[in-house]
Amino acid sequence: MADNRMAQMISAGKCPVQAAIGSGSPFVTKLISSLGFDSLLLDLQHGAFGIDRLYDMTLPLSPESLPMVRVPSYDPGLIEKVIDMGVQGIICPDVRTPAQAEGLVEACRWSRHGAVFTVAQIESVEGLENIDEIAATPGLNALFPGPVDLARAFGGNPKGLEYDDAPAAERLLRIIDAGHSAGLAVTLPASNGAQTRQVLEWGVDWLIVGPDHAWMAMAARQALADTRGLIRERPRVTPGAATRIPPLS
Repeated sequence: MADNRMAQMISAGKCPVQAAIGSGSPFVTKLISSLGFDSLLLDLQHGAFGIDRLYDMTLPLSPESLPMVRVPSYDPGLIEKVIDMGVQGIICPDVRTPAQAEGLVEACRWSRHGAVFTVAQIESVEGLENIDEIAATPGLNALFPGPVDLARAFGGNPKGLEYDDAPAAERLLRIIDAGHSAGLAVTLPASNGAQTRQVLEWGVDWLIVGPDHAWMAMAARQALADTRGLIRERPRVTPGAATRIPPLS
């Protein structure tokens, strides 16, 4: 993986920040890519787009944007098709067995665009039980514990990222330790400062933040609140003849 920049940054001790893209908009994707993030994660699993739109999203991106794709499921044929679009990494959800991890590595191996950063997402009881064998897969680069789905697999009903839940945190730390023991990088998502501090304390090697549509909603909500506030604060003027709107003819 010497020619993969994500691997190089992590090996050098840098903690890359990866922006998750779920809107499916090539315009927004290009805009986010210009803001200085170390990498983009195009979320084909949970994003509002399919593989038919993925090419339009990757086309305007440079290799320096380090675009990675989370595919919808373990599907070697689909993974190879996505890699042909020139992405720099693949995240595969719900890897449960060493055989699936080996198949993931094999599907990512023959890229004509250079080395592909290969990430197995662990989010099931079976995957956690097999974590040491999965982490030992030759050619695998990283693990991504799926916090929400993993909690649900153990009977929880999380509303979001619940890193302060002790049993859930113990499972995540088990995956982080297994990954680091095998020489793999590990990532987790964070959506606020408290979550970012928590996962950094746990020793993650890169951060996933976003997604883009959540940022847009948050900024739009704040802009609306600010504007409503200014309207409420405006001086009240009794309308006179000069301020009346003439009737429409």
